[in-house]
Amino acid sequence: MAKPIIELIAENIEAAVNQITVANGYQQTLSAIRPKKNDFAYDLPENNKVLILQSDEEVVKPPTAYKRWRAIFGLTAIVIDSDAETESIDSRLNRITADIEKKLKEDNRRGENAISTEVESCVFFSVEKCSGSEIRVAVEYQTKFDDPYSL
Repeated sequence: MAKPIIELIAENIEAAVNQITVANGYQQTLSAIRPKKNDFAYDLPENNKVLILQSDEEVVKPPTAYKRWRAIFGLTAIVIDSDAETESIDSRLNRITADIEKKLKEDNRRGENAISTEVESCVFFSVEKCSGSEIRVAVEYQTKFDDPYSL
């Protein structure tokens, strides 16, 4: 079954995050998840888990034979607070954010499905016994005007 180009991009981002491992030369091993529900109630925070959420999408160039899109993905990297840690929470958040940014820049074109990938912002947060980094990623891509399944 054919998949829309935006789905291929989302799958590429998920695969890229799953390639962030110590064995591949990164600072930690991450695990990506694209939630099946919006409320996350079933997903307890887990150290080094990265939630990938697709957000807004907009047409950035008036359509001709092609439509150029700008899609936003929010990558939420989780770091569990621990008194046993020897490193500061800020250092851990900086490392997880840097690893994600580095990996996403390795394939800016998301497997030839995108024009570009840009990390736009990063916001740290802290909730009960859990901290994290919300990384906003913008992916620009284009499809045929009348076919979101075709480049």
